[in-house]
Parts: sequence; structure tokens; C-alpha cells
Amino acid sequence: MKTVDSITALREYKPALIYVSTKACMLKRLMPEIAKTAGDNTMVLSVQNGIGTEDEIAKFMKPGNVARMVVNYAGAIDENGDVNVNWFNPAELFRTAR
Repeated sequence: MKTVDSITALREYKPALIYVSTKACMLKRLMPEIAKTAGDNTMVLSVQNGIGTEDEIAKFMKPGNVARMVVNYAGAIDENGDVNVNWFNPAELFRTAR
């Protein structure tokens, strides 16, 4: 395993994928360095517990090179192996009136 002491030091390794897993409020500060480090084909994956962080990242990268993964620990597997999602807001709030 190799480590680096700065974002720009990654450049020599020509990363195919860069994971961004910081607080969303840090994106404006970090993305200029990440954009300089990433090559033309480098994917940047937002691994953050929010929705829309990929839009902020895409301001600095080609949008086609940006993806997101939403981290959500609000589920559980029951004894039958079924996954139950625990809503922060009950699903009824998202249904439209008929």
C-alpha cells in the first residue's frame, strides 16, 4: 500500500478513481486540488451522507466523470434475510393525494 501526504501528490499515480469522503462543506476547498490531480478519464466518486454533492463536484470536473454513492445506515436485515428500510420521514409523507 502506498500513501501520499497531499492530494496533488496523487497525480504521479494517475488514479482511475478518487473517492471523496469528507464533510460536504469541504468540497469547495478540496475540489480545485482534486480537479488538478485527476486525469481526463479519472472518475470521482462522492461517498458522502448527502444528496446533491455530485453536483458540487461536477462544477470542477467533467460531469460524466462524477458519480455518487449515498451512505445510509437506516436499514436492517430481518431473520428471513429481507431488508427493512427505516424511514427518517415515514413513506406516507411522500405519497401524493388521490
